[in-house]
Amino acid sequence: MAPDVDVLVDGGDRGCGELLLELHRRTRDLGDGARVRLVTTDPGAAADLPAWCTLTGHEFSGTTGLADGRVAYDVTISRRGT
Repeated sequence: MAPDVDVLVDGGDRGCGELLLELHRRTRDLGDGARVRLVTTDPGAAADLPAWCTLTGHEFSGTTGLADGRVAYDVTISRRGT
């Protein structure tokens, strides 16, 4: 796991619906400021993950291409107003 990440979610080859449900399950008990990295091969995540962050109030922090062809999507959890 990257040293600046609190939770790593390996999405494998799951589609975005399943990815977002898993991401929600893994982040619902995290505190404000927790850093989450979702790694996936799903090309739809590039649009769906930032949209999910907008809907949930979390901060989409960016992407990193990995050597194996997958992409890592970084999110910072925000509990402001909840």
